[in-house]
Amino acid sequence: MVTESTSQGLIVSTSPRAAAALDELIVCCGWPVLLQATPQRFRRELLLGVPKLSLFWLDDERDVATTVQLLSWLGTYQPAVRRVAVGYQLPANVEVAVRSAGAHMYLAAADNIRALLDGSIAPWLRGRDRSAVEFSERPFAVDSPRGSRASPLGVTLHPSGPP
Repeated sequence: MVTESTSQGLIVSTSPRAAAALDELIVCCGWPVLLQATPQRFRRELLLGVPKLSLFWLDDERDVATTVQLLSWLGTYQPAVRRVAVGYQLPANVEVAVRSAGAHMYLAAADNIRALLDGSIAPWLRGRDRSAVEFSERPFAVDSPRGSRASPLGVTLHPSGPP
């Protein structure tokens, strides 16, 4: 169970443990974390406060079904909450399942979690260890007509469409 609530964000993982990459994500965001998330535990946490963004962490293919269930439920009952999923070292087919469940964005991570976050969800991280000025100085350049964007750090972003 999460011991603090936040209006900014909540990290959700169905895994019972926080691997090194998840620890890096936690440090970058500074948000509370719900490990071993189940629909019942997730609902209970939302009673403490509904965050602006729920970041779903996936690092094991066995957790995809439960994460998809959580994403679908959140999209139905709290549609204003932005739903972002981070798949760490997972195959491409996971993205299809997660986006079909209602994720606004899917980020495929292989390493360097900080660069991935800085290039994609930086606006939600304001107020943690970064200033608003720092974010406004990082413009995104359109790379392709399909809407992919490249951050200054070389991370390619593929938006999933309008929220």
